[in-house]
Amino acid sequence: LPTGKPHKEALHDSGGTTPHPERDESGGPGYDRIYVPQLLTHITTGTYIQFAAVAPASVTLETPQSRALLAQNPTLDALTPTERMLLLQHNLLAARGQATHLAKTSPAQRVPLMRTWIQTAQSHFKGLPVPNAPGEGSAFLTAWSSIL
Repeated sequence: LPTGKPHKEALHDSGGTTPHPERDESGGPGYDRIYVPQLLTHITTGTYIQFAAVAPASVTLETPQSRALLAQNPTLDALTPTERMLLLQHNLLAARGQATHLAKTSPAQRVPLMRTWIQTAQSHFKGLPVPNAPGEGSAFLTAWSSIL
């Protein structure tokens, strides 16, 4: 660019208030999250390891991708791009598996099935320590229970 400024800085100086996507931003690191079907939610990988150390049956992952990921990196620290791809594939397949199960359930049985899943998730959460990260507890399940 003719301004003589570095590329990212010049892109941001376009006059708008929204930073350009290529501009460096401050803030903390992003967190990898893993979908745990028994808990009906995504939790950070650090919280997953914390939970698995205390109650592995409450956070069992059953996709081939999750098994491969945990075999390659059992602590889920510093995921490589390949490991992150396995994580994302697991997340999609695990959530899709639950959604497919729910869709194949007769309409009259969907709400009872969801209630059962919620009760099971609440039971699992009771046996787990307080999560490492905020917002990773079971409070959302109470809202779901009242809606159903």
